[in-house]
Amino acid sequence: FEAVYLDTTYFDPVYQFPAQEDVIRYMENEVLRFTGDTLIVCGSYTIGKERLVQKLAESKDCQICVTKTKMNILKQQENRSLTRRLTQSINAPIHIVPMKRYQLGILI
Repeated sequence: FEAVYLDTTYFDPVYQFPAQEDVIRYMENEVLRFTGDTLIVCGSYTIGKERLVQKLAESKDCQICVTKTKMNILKQQENRSLTRRLTQSINAPIHIVPMKRYQLGILI
């Protein structure tokens, strides 16, 4: 006997989200409006936001700062375009941070 658990939290028609590609395109356009030393911080759970952050890094032609743990997780996805942009250097203009650290008082 196999069981499958489906989380239908967002199955209710009240939740209507745009397509992921549309959200990524929108965020890319918003981020590209900023120049110079703007730090882009993206909160993430164990997985998630990879496509968005990868597109932003490609658009800005830059690296992405991640924790060692996050780097190991992302390397498991075998996405070379993403992993070649990963670094632990805090000087990278894009940072992926754990959601538990995604609070203004902690980020500043």
